[in-house]
Amino acid sequence: MTGSTRRDLLAACGAGLAGLAGCSGLSPFDDGEERVDTGRLAGDLATVALPASPYPISVPASLADRHRERARELLDGVPDSPSIPNAAVARKLRAERDRAATSLESDGDERESWPLDRLDGDRYDRSEAASVRSAYRAAVGEDDGDRLREYRQTIAASRGAFEGDLAYRASDPVAAVLAHEPVEELLAECRDALQPTPPYPDDPRAEPFRAGEAVGTVERSAAALGDARRLRERYLREAADPRPQWDRVAVAAESLERALRFSQDRVEGYQDPGTDVFERDLDGTAARSLYFDAAHDLRTRIEGTKAAVDDADFATAVLDAGRGLAALEVLTAVVTGIREGAYQGDPSLSTVRTGAEASAAAIESALDTEPRGLAVRLCEPALFTHRYAVRSVARYEPDAVDLLAEFRRAELFASAVPEATAFVVERLRDGETAQ
Repeated sequence: MTGSTRRDLLAACGAGLAGLAGCSGLSPFDDGEERVDTGRLAGDLATVALPASPYPISVPASLADRHRERARELLDGVPDSPSIPNAAVARKLRAERDRAATSLESDGDERESWPLDRLDGDRYDRSEAASVRSAYRAAVGEDDGDRLREYRQTIAASRGAFEGDLAYRASDPVAAVLAHEPVEELLAECRDALQPTPPYPDDPRAEPFRAGEAVGTVERSAAALGDARRLRERYLREAADPRPQWDRVAVAAESLERALRFSQDRVEGYQDPGTDVFERDLDGTAARSLYFDAAHDLRTRIEGTKAAVDDADFATAVLDAGRGLAALEVLTAVVTGIREGAYQGDPSLSTVRTGAEASAAAIESALDTEPRGLAVRLCEPALFTHRYAVRSVARYEPDAVDLLAEFRRAELFASAVPEATAFVVERLRDGETAQ
């Protein structure tokens, strides 16, 4: 997960963000110690616990149950030892069925993800089960092409009707964004998976696994649409005074997209990574990784925000823009820091540990920002960057330079979240009063 567009941007918009150039993330490395053997840091780094889900209501267990029941039903249609003349196809089918069944029965560690994220895994298991089932049918001479076309048409019609009635119903525009961005993501998943690539083959018996992949992809489309519909139904049942917020969120999304786009002038010349702009050799330093990641992140968030606005996915655009404001601040801070000589020494054991502690402190502070749900969503890139970096130490002893760069990036991003949150709320409120 990456961060996004940023916040000095607010200076250009009239709201003004505090610059990060003087924060601890820009202090030079301590060159007085030996290079870090990161394996020695296992179990010794500060980390941040996964906060409660920012989704405004509980996710019913019935959503996961539906996917798992459907997946089991599909796998039950595939024999443990399929009788197929082609031995290679039979072996692969057995292996694919076993793998799908194992994944379906593996719960994982629920503490490491939010319920909505776990649903993604359930949809994947359902999709894989459908792939195996259709591959088996193709291998024994059954053609699912006509049924697949009808299934796609039904899904497309249902998706269009559902999307046309979205309206962002909630008690206020902030709640509307938090409740409907996941729904928009699911509808985008539904749309993308509705066109399997490669498509269902003309001769499925000759290409059974391609046939299975096409059917599995469309099954995932149906699963995403089902989750979107049931999440919205659940939210509307539990929400207090859910009124249409479409116009308010749309106005805010377009305003945020413009603010982000115009404010990128602050880092003009630094958005297409090339370390020659600094007129110094950054190879082998945290500065190089920080700069390339920050520049890429900002570009991605600007493009993503515009695409979301163009697609009328306004809740998604609001969150992308908020993260983009943070990404702009990160790139500004990194460029300033590199020009002042930061991030270019050899990291030591103490600087990596200090970097982990500083990023954890910045993230925990950001997560306390109100409104909390919005702050958590904007802080996700920093949160998951930090948590992954900490876990990576025990898993594969990452390079110390890369590890410190990740902690610095998470710290800088999280440090911008409180003001980014405030700015997003301000624009949402402006959209509310402008009606």
